Amino acid sequence: NLPDGSAFTGPSWKYLADNMLNKSQNLNDVANKATARANLGLGSAALRDAYSTSGDMLSVGDFGVGSNTIVGGNTNGNMMA
Repeated sequence: NLPDGSAFTGPSWKYLADNMLNKSQNLNDVANKATARANLGLGSAALRDAYSTSGDMLSVGDFGVGSNTIVGGNTNGNMMA
């Protein structure tokens, strides 16, 4: 019983310990990774590698993509990288 005389009806410590994620598993113990990504609000970019080899996605600003880098000295704004 609890100090006020009532009984605890929640989950046991054993249940909590048996059903928690283990830090050393680095999320490998997540049963359904797709559902976990959806619950976290992650999109398709969460599955892609960046910066290592061909076929990887670019981030804004890589090689001037998505930035206001002037190409070839053109300053009229029509040729941005």
